[in-house]
Amino acid sequence: MVHVHEPLMPTLPIQVLRNSRAANPDVVNVGTFHATKDGGNRLYSYGRRLLKRWFRELDGKITVSPPAGRYVGRYFPGFYNVIPNGIEVERFSDPTLEPMPGLDDGRVNILYVGRAEKRKGLAHLLRAFGIVNARDPGTRLVVVGPDSRGKRRYRASMERSGRRGILFVDDVSDEDLPRYYRSADVFCSPATGHESQGYVLLEALSSGVPVVASNIDGYASVVTDEVEGLLVRPRDPMALADALTRLVRSRELRAELVKAGRQRVETYSWPRVTRRVLSYYERLRYDRATHTRAVQAAARRHD
Repeated sequence: MVHVHEPLMPTLPIQVLRNSRAANPDVVNVGTFHATKDGGNRLYSYGRRLLKRWFRELDGKITVSPPAGRYVGRYFPGFYNVIPNGIEVERFSDPTLEPMPGLDDGRVNILYVGRAEKRKGLAHLLRAFGIVNARDPGTRLVVVGPDSRGKRRYRASMERSGRRGILFVDDVSDEDLPRYYRSADVFCSPATGHESQGYVLLEALSSGVPVVASNIDGYASVVTDEVEGLLVRPRDPMALADALTRLVRSRELRAELVKAGRQRVETYSWPRVTRRVLSYYERLRYDRATHTRAVQAAARRHD
């Protein structure tokens, strides 16, 4: 069994497929496709004829979400088994986790976790938070993510404008990340696209934090609007502010979303995802063995 992630990307995945059956022709090749984009894929477009050769080497094809399946399927039609990325639910739901110091002062914390890339939508959230904070001054936005030039620009811009209630946190350790989620009352991810699944949403759901997110395909495959979270139009700070305000002002709504979110995230737990992957392996192994026996029988008849 050989399992390759993004199997049509040069050069290592293709080299693996090229040599996977060199020693054993019964090896089963599986590929997982993760990516999705709003536009096209130049590599797939221009290299489709060549890449089809390696695509045919795959006995099984997995995508992490329906949007990821639709994306790769535009170029390479076929059956894709949707098996999502898993998450260690217990890491974020641990009842012994303590909030981060200074974030348990009674203010309503809105958490953002991610890079300061344009597609992550942080600029829209900063504008939305200005509206939220004017409505409810007891709110705070906590921006967690790696230090970068873009993030420093955002921080400087907020300081120049005199905006209050925004805390920028750089380079959080793996141990402290669940504690930031534990400190949050609301989680917000305003990405504008290019998200095949939305792992940060799973982290929030695992942590028992209600979600406000952009209504993009990858996020909508994880969160149902008004069930596990609130989904809003991408690139719309006012819609984002209104959704955040609803959750800031309603403990009841937050509790309802958290309850549904805890049930939903269990389908992404590693034990469940692992069982699905192993079950798929067994099915592919059986199909490969059946195919091999049929080929051998045909060869004997020909002889």
